[in-house]
Amino acid sequence: MRSFVRCILLDVPVLVALAVIGAQVTVAMPAKAADAPIIFGLGDATDAQRLATEAALDKRSGIVGSFATRTNSAIYWGAWARSVRAEGAVPQLFWDPTYNRPDDPHSTLRSILAGEHDAYIRKWTREVAEYGHPVMIRLWAEMNGNWQPYSPGLNGNTASEFPLAWRHVVTLARSEGATNILWVWNPDKPYRGSTSLSSLWPGSSYVDWVGLDLYNWGNSHGPFEDFRTMMGPAVAAIRAVAGSKPLMIPEIGCNESPEGSKADWLTTMLSSLPTFGVRAVVYFNHVMGGANWRLTTSTTTSTAARAALHTLPIVGADDLSVDKIESLLARRSNLTPAADYSGDGKTDTATWRPSTLTWNIPGQTPVSYGLPGDIPVAGDYTGGGESEMAIYRPANGTWWVRGVGTATCGRAGDIPAPADFNGDKKTDTAVWRPSNSRWYLRGGPIQRWGAPGDVPVPGDFNGDGHADLGIYRPSTGTWWIRGVATTAWGVPGDVPVPADYTGDGKADMAVWRPSTGVWWVRGLPPTRWGKLGDVPVPADYTGDGWADRAIYRPSSATWWAPGVGPTRWGRLGDVPVALPPSVRRAYFRMP
Repeated sequence: MRSFVRCILLDVPVLVALAVIGAQVTVAMPAKAADAPIIFGLGDATDAQRLATEAALDKRSGIVGSFATRTNSAIYWGAWARSVRAEGAVPQLFWDPTYNRPDDPHSTLRSILAGEHDAYIRKWTREVAEYGHPVMIRLWAEMNGNWQPYSPGLNGNTASEFPLAWRHVVTLARSEGATNILWVWNPDKPYRGSTSLSSLWPGSSYVDWVGLDLYNWGNSHGPFEDFRTMMGPAVAAIRAVAGSKPLMIPEIGCNESPEGSKADWLTTMLSSLPTFGVRAVVYFNHVMGGANWRLTTSTTTSTAARAALHTLPIVGADDLSVDKIESLLARRSNLTPAADYSGDGKTDTATWRPSTLTWNIPGQTPVSYGLPGDIPVAGDYTGGGESEMAIYRPANGTWWVRGVGTATCGRAGDIPAPADFNGDKKTDTAVWRPSNSRWYLRGGPIQRWGAPGDVPVPGDFNGDGHADLGIYRPSTGTWWIRGVATTAWGVPGDVPVPADYTGDGKADMAVWRPSTGVWWVRGLPPTRWGKLGDVPVPADYTGDGWADRAIYRPSSATWWAPGVGPTRWGRLGDVPVALPPSVRRAYFRMP
């Protein structure tokens, strides 16, 4: 009789207890790691003006900003978008699907909800889908202000209509296949009297990025202000609503003013972006609203801007390929890096302690979760942008995800191999059964792939957003990836450590050689990092979209990784949860 495994998520709450177990000890890092790259872009009145500014600054944009309205939006798809990409940049567009006219019933959120603009939205987003590359769309930007026809309080719009209208547009776009749109929820810097951000939030699943627009006027419109004073409260406000969504500044500008130095302001602004977690900034390089925002308003200003823009982590098309920029903006490599329990886009040096059954995560209170014999299985099972504490119970093949529920997917002897197999940006429960070499995926078909003695190494090896069935054969050092040619990469004794080491959105075949501490990543030169007795824990510790070569030293509970080490975090006997459970079990006899 054909066997099967039930993989059904149950709505059963998991009861846990909080416990503070032991202090963690952190030692000083020898040097600060590089910040994640911040992609710089320009928005200008014409492409010619933008190119002239880029030449003056000796910095090509990684993002090009512009404005699409009902009357001009047809020009953007086809030649313009492709020319921007040919220059090495990603298009960013403001978009209002209505007519964008004040006191016009056809330019309201109600008209969107009534379906009046559906045909246009479908046609426009189909054209975006045909373009086929990532595009950042600022749908109804600065909606919390009082100057746009779609703003609540104007034109008969209400705050309650905004999230409904947003979801309506996004749903139509996705139905037309425009999954290459990166939806940017983009309020203006909150001010006294602006609409509450929480009332305008459409929900995490309808937003890819959040953005803040802010301007330093230094005239009758507003005072000349310190960037950090402006940015701090604004970031706190948007984080209170949007949580850990990646943050950008889609529009920013500083006017030339006798009240302060524009050159100094720009220098401070660009150098302060990492402090606020900003991942991209697009400068508003226009003359508009009675102010000159351009970066070339004076020799002093342009000299300061040029110097600041050539200081890491600010990058543009001169520094990264367009494929890499698209990968970072689309967060292709990992929507949620392995073991990211804070939602900041970086892997945490988290451990699970079998002796006390506690999860130990930097900056968080230790939590008791699990039973003796359980296996920690890191992953973002809800798609919320943070990893959940989760364990697999080999005794009965059940999965326990803290705060979510339990799932039965497996049986005694199976090896847990969680990954995003269906491309919904959620970790799926899955096991590989050594006795019959079959994969059992939650909600998917049973598939045979592998042989006795293999180690399951699922990953997105072709960059299509879906994890592929993969096994590593230790006896021959060969990789067998479904849909990919069999590849010899490794020798007996090597440890498979697949990850995206190049930031191209694809898992790379890679091994770590315990005898020499050398990492062998296919397509890259070998690198020595670690020694015999260490445990390799490759992951994105800096949040730049690239997997870092990193090791955990069990003898001293020390992590050696960019941005976090050497750091002592844990105790003897702890299990680093960033390493896939199949590799931990096969090579290090860890749960």
